[in-house]
Amino acid sequence: MDNLGVRAKRHAEQMSKKVEFCDSDFEKVRTVNANGDPASGNWGIVVLCVEVARKDGQVAVRDSKDRSRGHLVFSNEEWDAFLLGAKSGQFDV
Repeated sequence: MDNLGVRAKRHAEQMSKKVEFCDSDFEKVRTVNANGDPASGNWGIVVLCVEVARKDGQVAVRDSKDRSRGHLVFSNEEWDAFLLGAKSGQFDV
């Protein structure tokens, strides 16, 4: 099996586990501005806050302003790839 096949198999195994996340697992993450400073809601700047929890090879993400909507679950690899893309400007609009 090639490297991609091995990673795909590991990902499938990891994501097949049912990981329970509770409120105490989550930490709030705030957006930062172009200077790397924490963004604020002042001056019409939109601040997006999410809460992130890591547990047993999975990452859960939820909206800190509406926790009732539940959370999305990603593998560590998916989350790390997202962060790398975000930091490199891949998702800038």
